[in-house]
Amino acid sequence: FRISAKTGRDVKEILEEVIRIVPLPRILADSSRIKADYISDNPPRALIFDSLYDDHKGIIAFVRIFDGGFKTGDEVRLVASGTQFKIKELGYFSPDLKPSAAIYTGEIGYIATGLKEPALVKIGDTVLRIENLKLSSRGGSSSGGKTENFSNFALQGYREAAPVVFISLYPDGATKFDDLFKAIGRLQLNDAALSFEPDANDALGRGLKVGFLGQLHFEITASRLTREFNLEFITSFPSIAYRVSARGGSASGGKETTYIIKQPQDFPDDPERVWQPMIKLEILTPQQYLGQVMNLKNVFDLEIGDILTIGENLIISGRMPLAELIRDFDDQLKSSSAGFASFSYELDGEAEAEAEKLEILIADEVMPELTRIVPKKDVEREARSTAERLKELLPKQQFTQAIQARCRGRIIARETVPAMKKLLGNFGKTGGDRTRKMKLWKKQQRGKEKLKEMGKIKLSPEIFRNILKK
Repeated sequence: FRISAKTGRDVKEILEEVIRIVPLPRILADSSRIKADYISDNPPRALIFDSLYDDHKGIIAFVRIFDGGFKTGDEVRLVASGTQFKIKELGYFSPDLKPSAAIYTGEIGYIATGLKEPALVKIGDTVLRIENLKLSSRGGSSSGGKTENFSNFALQGYREAAPVVFISLYPDGATKFDDLFKAIGRLQLNDAALSFEPDANDALGRGLKVGFLGQLHFEITASRLTREFNLEFITSFPSIAYRVSARGGSASGGKETTYIIKQPQDFPDDPERVWQPMIKLEILTPQQYLGQVMNLKNVFDLEIGDILTIGENLIISGRMPLAELIRDFDDQLKSSSAGFASFSYELDGEAEAEAEKLEILIADEVMPELTRIVPKKDVEREARSTAERLKELLPKQQFTQAIQARCRGRIIARETVPAMKKLLGNFGKTGGDRTRKMKLWKKQQRGKEKLKEMGKIKLSPEIFRNILKK
């Protein structure tokens, strides 16, 4: 079919072909049972494949009915989230929402849940009609194992998405935290892979730590927040989930334990072993840029595999850590190929990593918002770069400010922001008794030392925004 969504060419014809080729649901093949209410070996069940939010009806779940049927007023349960509610309204798409008395096996429709909390309705979850449902029919007791029995009726295949890239979002400009929180919740309704939790930053205030499947997922979500909700926000350094093995203290008897690290601040100073997620990627590039693209393996920890020729283009297969992907890999690839190369990737297990926690201290105080996990080979370069940029950005105070970068308890880079200078009264211009001048100078020095002890450095949003710029 030669199809055009713009002009509508052949759209009707291809829909008719889909109807002809795709087989009917088993229960609908027998015309006598098409509208039979709740006829099935299983209790009435439906799969949620999308959802949206309505101010009056709450969350509207888009469903496909697999067994039986549902009608308005039915008591139902969402198996994965454990939420129960009565159906406020249901119906079909025509293409607008068209209410109906009931929807049956094999049909696509919607269910108005009345729920207001987006996190309760998950794509891939099972809607289960629980009226007159015998929980003991599939093992377990009808009293002690209710939650377990409900899960036995779930449609197969659902699992929680596992985010691998974590970026904190903080409201900026006219945007309020509540606006950002509501917008992320609404996006989560039709983006099952999106997860978030509250976060806080001394410089930027309240925010949300959001989990993404990758850099592209983040870019799409950020674009939707801007385009659909008109929000302004600041993003933190991207981080990934590491698996870390470290020895515990006396409470654990010094045993080695393994756990997942999502926050850079939680990364141990001296881990035994570290594992990081890996990706398998394919780079599509014109043949004339092969040399420049291959040079990327000298910049990133990239292992080149097979190279296939397709017409005038090449497909280069490779494998590299996910952390390298979020370190400007896309920009470097575009620069090396004059914008012609593109790539796709998928997760490919994990591998041991040489990663370190880099902390930034200002006036001997750790700035948790600037802490991040970097490859061991890049620690010193990142430390010097961050210290130099902070020296340019930090305003002068009445006391000197030491900027230090620390790794494994050792200072590896340092810069100093000098104190503001102050003339010694008229002595600095007209001379005067040297003894009195020295006495005044020492007094000022003691005052600066006292200020240094009492002073607390706070990074303004402007400084934080400039630090995060590439």
